[in-house]
Amino acid sequence: MEIINIGCYFIDTIDLEEKKVVKSYSNKITSFLICNEIIKEKEYDLYLYAFETLIAFVINIIVILVVGCIFDRFLETILFLAFYCPIRQFAGGYHAENYRRCLLVFISLYICNIYFLNILILKELNSIIIFLMIISYIGIYICAPLEHRYNPLYSKSLRV
Repeated sequence: MEIINIGCYFIDTIDLEEKKVVKSYSNKITSFLICNEIIKEKEYDLYLYAFETLIAFVINIIVILVVGCIFDRFLETILFLAFYCPIRQFAGGYHAENYRRCLLVFISLYICNIYFLNILILKELNSIIIFLMIISYIGIYICAPLEHRYNPLYSKSLRV
């Protein structure tokens, strides 16, 4: 990727016309840090990717929290995020091709989770909730980490 320095704003020349919001803001933040000599220009790609990931993560969290408030399940949403995010980080598995698809899959998974939780709570099936949690964690322990073409695993990530 070629990077052009225009004053104090760096632009990657690939896919300039179809710049996504996340990538655009990441570029602005990274360029600002380089221009103010907080980071080195040679670290541009690393920081660009890091800020893309951070911005996408924050957007996902905010959207899920809003959906949780709409469903009047804020506490359950916090618990979902507290357990789901670390599991996704370290267990691997499916990774979407782009941020939009990632957000849609994340929201869909969350809404399904809340839907089934509502059914189980209404029927007062707490023992089934606990049983399903145990089965889920056993499955994660046995299968994780899972490799995906958009998120290859390295030797440190693999269980020996």
